Amino acid sequence: MNKLFFSLFVLVSIFIQSNLYSQCGIVIDTIYYNGDFFLTPDTIKVCQGDQVTFAYPDAGCPTYMMDNNFNNNDIGSGWSSNASPMFNNPCGPGVDGTTYLWIGPATSFPRRLTTVGYSVTTQCQICFDMKYATQFNSSPCEGPDLSTEGVHLQYSTSGPSGPWIDINYWDPNGGEDPVLTTWQHYCENVPVNGTVWFSWYQDVTSGNVYDHWGLDNVQIFCPPPSQVIQGIFNSNVVSTNTYSTTINAQTSGYFVATVSDGSLSASDSVYVDVYPPPTMSINGLNNSYCVNDPASNLTGSPSPGVFSGPGISGNAFDPAIAGVGTHTITYHHYYVTTNSATGILTFFFDDFSTDKGWTGYGTQWTRGSATSSSGCSGSQDPAQDHTATSDNFIIGNWLGGCY
Repeated sequence: MNKLFFSLFVLVSIFIQSNLYSQCGIVIDTIYYNGDFFLTPDTIKVCQGDQVTFAYPDAGCPTYMMDNNFNNNDIGSGWSSNASPMFNNPCGPGVDGTTYLWIGPATSFPRRLTTVGYSVTTQCQICFDMKYATQFNSSPCEGPDLSTEGVHLQYSTSGPSGPWIDINYWDPNGGEDPVLTTWQHYCENVPVNGTVWFSWYQDVTSGNVYDHWGLDNVQIFCPPPSQVIQGIFNSNVVSTNTYSTTINAQTSGYFVATVSDGSLSASDSVYVDVYPPPTMSINGLNNSYCVNDPASNLTGSPSPGVFSGPGISGNAFDPAIAGVGTHTITYHHYYVTTNSATGILTFFFDDFSTDKGWTGYGTQWTRGSATSSSGCSGSQDPAQDHTATSDNFIIGNWLGGCY
């Protein structure tokens, strides 16, 4: 008897769709007034008629195609990696104190982390936090140092297997770069339209226990076509679709920056405190003097202020110094106030945990091995010698001595 066997195959197609969401945000993070920058102030005090500029460069209502913070202790739905990433924060805290992804010693090279495909345009951006481990630390926190051991950010329009094209590459710069070896936020423009896969790729290492790095807070976001940004002062719209606004303040009131996509919105405000022109007067100054008359003590209103002109010495007018003739005495009042700001702008930071000295001074510090100097004692690393009661003898080969 012939038996017929039938096999039934059921094909199931699975489409992985990230949860899209939009979010509006705007912060007036910098105010420029009278030659100074003020970071995130609540109030700015200005003289009437003066120009003041408000900047809010990150205003927007982006649609987030992807927002992966790795707090679920996995690489992300649909993502792939051959490097068996770690999620136990092996190399110190993350940029925001939460879990990060760490590429450690599970594999040698190449090491790759790849996203799913996202429908994007060249108006979109991909942003992420990244940190290289520091050279000569123990595994899994040993960092890349050679120029070929860095991480590439790549994209593909063909699929998760490539071919891949570089968007950017971060040279390790010797393995102790103070920027690369701390958490930094990076943003790159999406280079093409269409369905795009993204990948972080390290093609060269010195072995499993070397050249480690981490990622966190990976986002892809795109601006909506209907986004509107406005600058409003005292309820009047003074700018549209710009990321900064300059006003000539005549009256006190609120400057408000808003952003909206038609359904969502956000705003931030700063109070502009306008100081009107004062009524000026000089007391104690006569209309006429004889050259041998005693000096007159002057007061100006409002205060503070300074006097200037012939015969003026401080707050006194001396006819003998002025001499015979007609003279003009001027009182200049200046408005003294404090524009406080809550923001912090860091120009340079170094905890000296690894550096043994530095050389040069320019757009950024560069490090070099410290050199000995006659008459010096103590450690050359303040991280090791930081007593409060004695000279710590910081030695640098550019400094050329002990300090």
